[in-house]
Amino acid sequence: FRSDTSHFRATLTALPLVILLAVVDLPEWLASGTRARMAWRLSIAAALLWIYPLWRGPAEFAHTIAFAPLTRFAPAPAIDAPPADARIPFQRTTRFLADEPRAFDGAPPMREFLEEMSGLREIVGTRTTYIESFPRTMLGLVYFLLDLKAAPYLLDKDLLVVNEAVEREALAYYEQHAAETECLITMKNRAPELEAFLRAHPGSTKTRRKMGQVSYFVYLAP
Repeated sequence: FRSDTSHFRATLTALPLVILLAVVDLPEWLASGTRARMAWRLSIAAALLWIYPLWRGPAEFAHTIAFAPLTRFAPAPAIDAPPADARIPFQRTTRFLADEPRAFDGAPPMREFLEEMSGLREIVGTRTTYIESFPRTMLGLVYFLLDLKAAPYLLDKDLLVVNEAVEREALAYYEQHAAETECLITMKNRAPELEAFLRAHPGSTKTRRKMGQVSYFVYLAP
């Protein structure tokens, strides 16, 4: 169900074993004589070095193999952590991560992201909240960082709504419980959950906010 590059990258853990088998075992299948097998091994090794250029000169090789890994054992420099911030998103991130370059791929710098999360928390407060969609991040992270009181929902939209049949079942469940939702967050002007929320709460207010350059909307029940 996942197709992003970070998950595909995990398959590369088998690459060293595949390379070893290609050099050692594959010639046994392709040739019968010792010289022919050695020629195949040299050819396969040359092809692998062309595809995966492991050798870039003695200095770079030594740095990659020895010196760079050894730096991990050096004492870490002392870092003055920023002062603690009492706002919930900052507390949940901790002050040691509040100034990371970015929160996740495609996100603004961490502090800018947390400032937006803090402003959103001020709007939502302790209302029972349903997140239909949110810019560039998993919905569970928003629920966690804002310490939200989640509205009833059947399945996690990011990971468990895997086909249209499950989506219809999850939507039907939400429609039955829409009246229990006091706040809905979405990037869309039209969504089935939003329509169910507005039917259950006529007269709801709408606030537009932005995460970086991407807009999203906060609906509050009267």
